[in-house]
Amino acid sequence: MGTIVSMRKQEVPGSVGVRHRAADSSGLAQLVGLFAADLGRLIEYDSFQYSNPYREVCVSLGGDSRHQCSYTLRQDEVFLGEIKLTRQQPLKESELQQLERCMGALTPLLIDALMPS
Repeated sequence: MGTIVSMRKQEVPGSVGVRHRAADSSGLAQLVGLFAADLGRLIEYDSFQYSNPYREVCVSLGGDSRHQCSYTLRQDEVFLGEIKLTRQQPLKESELQQLERCMGALTPLLIDALMPS
């Protein structure tokens, strides 16, 4: 059975700045939760969702809002997961650029977490 994590944003402790190697789906969920917490300090959002159905992991924080953006994360042809953010106001272009830089920082961590040693 996969890992499903659901919580309010403020309940997520820690910092994704620490390199983390996830050995299983619960470690992957923890990594994504730490990323979401750090992202929330940079960009205000009402909900954050990460899903990777191949690893049976879904991390859902907060509640859906009117506006959304979503990203499918891949490295070459390897699916790393999908991230969706929602909030009441549309994201500004500068926030989208910052979000995309954050996704770029998350990608190697996801690769480490998802690829066998």
